[in-house]
Amino acid sequence: DKKLRVEVQQQLKDIHRRVGTNFIYVTHDQEEALSMADRIVIMQKGHIEQVGTPQELYQNPRTAFAASFLGKSNFLTRDGALYALRPEKIDILPRGNGMGPNTVSGTVRAMTYFGSTLKYDVAVPGMDDIEVDVDAWRGGAPMAEGAEVDLSWSDTAAVRLESD
Repeated sequence: DKKLRVEVQQQLKDIHRRVGTNFIYVTHDQEEALSMADRIVIMQKGHIEQVGTPQELYQNPRTAFAASFLGKSNFLTRDGALYALRPEKIDILPRGNGMGPNTVSGTVRAMTYFGSTLKYDVAVPGMDDIEVDVDAWRGGAPMAEGAEVDLSWSDTAAVRLESD
């Protein structure tokens, strides 16, 4: 039960603060790792992939494995390099309204409502589908399936990755 898990996580964090000692918490639940940890070690095949704070690892993953381990990433290739682009860092606008050099056009395949978030699956010619997460409160009517859209992101939103 998700509610109970969140309560137990909070109790563990409270105990950690009161006792003031270090502890190791092993989990395969990425949201749990992000919410519980001061530092995270991402391991792949018995080797350390990356170490850092939850924010460092989420915002600046070094490899595709690290980027996909902590949350969803869209992977883009430009000039032979691989980049990770988080779904929440992408703006989705009606076709013709995209701005800047980091703009691609596509078609909404699906929109899923999650209460506070709208998740879009957008087909972009010549690329893998791109997932876009939008805060539902941002206003405006949701984009319908089949809508022609522009996707835009800032220069700093896409993180260049090292080879795995």
